[in-house]
Amino acid sequence: MGDMSVKWGLSSLLFVPLMFAPSGPVAWFEGEVSDCVAGRSVPVSFANVMVGRYGGMTDASGRFRIASVPAGRWVVRVQCVGREVILDTMVFPEKGTVTKHYCFTGGPYPRFLYLRDSLVAQGRWHPTIDSTLAVCMHQAERIRVLRINWRDWSTRSFSGPVPVIAEGPTPSDSSLRELFEALEDSSLYIPVLQGDRHMCEYEPGVMVRFEREGHSMDMFLCFGCGEFNIGISGGVHQAGWIGPRAGPFIRLAREAFPNEPNLP
Repeated sequence: MGDMSVKWGLSSLLFVPLMFAPSGPVAWFEGEVSDCVAGRSVPVSFANVMVGRYGGMTDASGRFRIASVPAGRWVVRVQCVGREVILDTMVFPEKGTVTKHYCFTGGPYPRFLYLRDSLVAQGRWHPTIDSTLAVCMHQAERIRVLRINWRDWSTRSFSGPVPVIAEGPTPSDSSLRELFEALEDSSLYIPVLQGDRHMCEYEPGVMVRFEREGHSMDMFLCFGCGEFNIGISGGVHQAGWIGPRAGPFIRLAREAFPNEPNLP
């Protein structure tokens, strides 16, 4: 009796019932899911195993059991946050038990996959500029474009801790419109989520400051490595690469400093 209660407890945990039970012949589907990296096999808990509309979730030992899979050919989908989806086509008999072991072999961007799946679950994929930062930009009462040099600490002009070489005129409406549109492009943020890095040193040469009611938000542009960083002091920060949409960033800088030889 004890063994039977354990089995039923496991199957009730892992089996996702349908509104209507299948009327034809059915089979049981069971097995395990693990990580197979560097020759090791580690159980994966909370992985979803779906056979059409039938599905279950692995337990702490990586095992799953799905009841009442109708006979026929089905696509099995195995998915877990941070890992590539496994797709498998199987033919299930009219009765009996089918056993299968699935193994995640990892991918080129495991951290990226984890972040991607987490953002998908939150309804925030594809990535774009953070809504708080976007509001600060659009509602700014004053926008300043500053030429900065992180290595020149001899200057007497500073904006916070940043050495300022020069300040350009207020950006035109068209330049700002192009910049805001570019910052909504997902392709600017995906390389950072993937963990990609340029070999050159990050040395921003232009800072754009958005000011409103005594508060400010800064965007730093490094045209050497193509990276930008936007942030509110003590608050939200976000980074990206200007590469896919470099035009608006370059035009904004050139509009402010048309005679600067060290800008692209």
